[in-house]
Amino acid sequence: QPSPAEKGASTIPISFLARDIRIVGAKIYVSDATSQRLKQGLSLEGLNVSLKDVSLDRPMEITASAGLGREKPDLNFSGTIGPVGKVPDPGKIPLDLELTIPPFDLARIPGLVGDIPLSLSGDVSFKGSVKGTMGKGLAARMDFSSSNLEFDRRPALKEAGKGAKEPPPGAGKKFEPIRPPPITVSGGINVAKGRFEKMAFTDLTATLSQKGARFNLDRMSLSAFSGRLEGSAWADLGKAPIEYGSKMKMDKVQINEAVSAFSSLGGLLFGEASSNISLSGKGTEFKDIKTSLLGNGTLELGPGRLTSANLMAGAAGAASLLGMGSDGKETKFDGMNASFSVKDGKFNFSRLGISTKGWSMKGSGAVGLDQSLALSTNITLSEPTASKIPENSPRLFPRNSRGLTIIPLKVSGTVTSPRFALDTGTMKAAAREQAKQKVQKKVEGRKEELKEKLREKLKNLF
Repeated sequence: QPSPAEKGASTIPISFLARDIRIVGAKIYVSDATSQRLKQGLSLEGLNVSLKDVSLDRPMEITASAGLGREKPDLNFSGTIGPVGKVPDPGKIPLDLELTIPPFDLARIPGLVGDIPLSLSGDVSFKGSVKGTMGKGLAARMDFSSSNLEFDRRPALKEAGKGAKEPPPGAGKKFEPIRPPPITVSGGINVAKGRFEKMAFTDLTATLSQKGARFNLDRMSLSAFSGRLEGSAWADLGKAPIEYGSKMKMDKVQINEAVSAFSSLGGLLFGEASSNISLSGKGTEFKDIKTSLLGNGTLELGPGRLTSANLMAGAAGAASLLGMGSDGKETKFDGMNASFSVKDGKFNFSRLGISTKGWSMKGSGAVGLDQSLALSTNITLSEPTASKIPENSPRLFPRNSRGLTIIPLKVSGTVTSPRFALDTGTMKAAAREQAKQKVQKKVEGRKEELKEKLREKLKNLF
């Protein structure tokens, strides 16, 4: 008999038993009116279920398979379910299952769950386990693998192209945050090759963890941009705009490949780079990135070239040193290094250095995400380069402690069209210092001359 709390509820006699229950070729239709992606419903077809030693007061063995929108199996699981109790409550039924999903064509996902913010192609497969109860404490360990995985952001995740006559499909839709799923997931990821928009990669491995709507990738390693990347990343899909972050170490990557993958500035900077960078932000549209992106990092670049400007020619032109700059429109260098932070839509450089055989540059300042430049730099000339300065040059240039000539510059304009001007404040200070030194030298010389004359007079007296 039911307890007082169970009166009025549907109960099944605890003595109900069956040795074997089978469901063959069934179809189940699942719909969730509260979910934008499941409003249209999802069908499980070709459903085959086998329950053995069925009882309400102890676990039952189960094996099952089903297809997503088709009869061919996409999901297989086996294990135990229950006990279900005298008053079955799906949210309280214990599960202990092993799951496998054979290679699944990702192009099928939009047709199954409706519009999503990513355009997917390739294949995925899963193998793992699920333990706990649907209502509380459900945990899954899933190992994910793919022979090929490609995805692009849909308009809901990125800014529509400027100047377009009409917005692309879906451009008016905002990203819909996901509700935290009633499960906690952990596992491993292994992707043989793939692509995220313009970024092609191979040999991706990582550990995956999820709690609520936040997903973490740790111990991430992949080959990309002709080098190797290692680090971690996270994204909270339960918030709009999306919140995300990453810490990444890049080793021996081709900087042009990396820049080309994530911006329109491809073809400007070439060389093999190593970098450590940490970034976090909210939103993926430019207006969101400009206001929310925060981070810091370092960059070391080996021999390479900058194609947007001939820095020495720009310095020579600003300093009115005709014939000093090398020919061509680019700068070839032996090395480049930088330390920077990211805030308010700008990369703020506390250290920016370039070295060549004929000169070196040290500077600081900001480079905006809008490509604007605001840099203060000193170009130090080697002795052979400085010897080319005309003797009748009217300018007095500052010198460092080693006596090498320095051309102080202000760099403005944009990354693709920089403008160079002498740092007049530094030049005036240098002129004052050199004039002071000349006066001091003359005074010292006059003192020595007077001392010598005095010594001669004293000799004549005695």
